Amino acid sequence: MAWWKSLWKNKGKKSADIAKERLHVMLLHQRGLLSKQDLESMEKDLIEVLSKYLDINPGEIEFEIKKVDEKYQAISFIIPVTSKK
Repeated sequence: MAWWKSLWKNKGKKSADIAKERLHVMLLHQRGLLSKQDLESMEKDLIEVLSKYLDINPGEIEFEIKKVDEKYQAISFIIPVTSKK
């Protein structure tokens, strides 16, 4: 999926930030919280639902994983919207 591939491309981010994002994905996978397939399935579902109401470019989707506290992590999908349908 496009956002998954974006983890391995440098889009003007510092290498430390890129490494941190990759590590978060690997930790989620190791902890059994989300597999690569789970994340890809989420992206597919989001695209399908949002496409009913908005014009979006799936190739521009990005995501970020942030540690909220010791117990929780948050996943944010950034989906640029071109226009309303």
